[in-house]
Amino acid sequence: MTRWPQSKGIRLQASQEMIDLACQLKEIRAQAKVLEESEEKLRGEICAFLGEADTLVAGTDVLATWKSQAPAIRLDTAAFKAQHPDLYAQFAKPGAAVRRFLLR
Repeated sequence: MTRWPQSKGIRLQASQEMIDLACQLKEIRAQAKVLEESEEKLRGEICAFLGEADTLVAGTDVLATWKSQAPAIRLDTAAFKAQHPDLYAQFAKPGAAVRRFLLR
């Protein structure tokens, strides 16, 4: 959330409404995890059925595709920094501060 980018070390006592919201969020996250696991299982079964094929069809309808993509190219920043520290320092820029939300 960009509205409050910096934490200030302030602790707030939760109202009953916030306690209820946190509990709802925990429940939704648990449900989402179950759904993600189900999705992964179903996807695995479909991919196993496809094998080397790349398109699953029912008549003329395409149900799913599983095609190879071009590999991503990533810069090895650690190696670049080690071999070219001056260039790295010249082009490196710090990212924006981020706050991470953790539900405990």
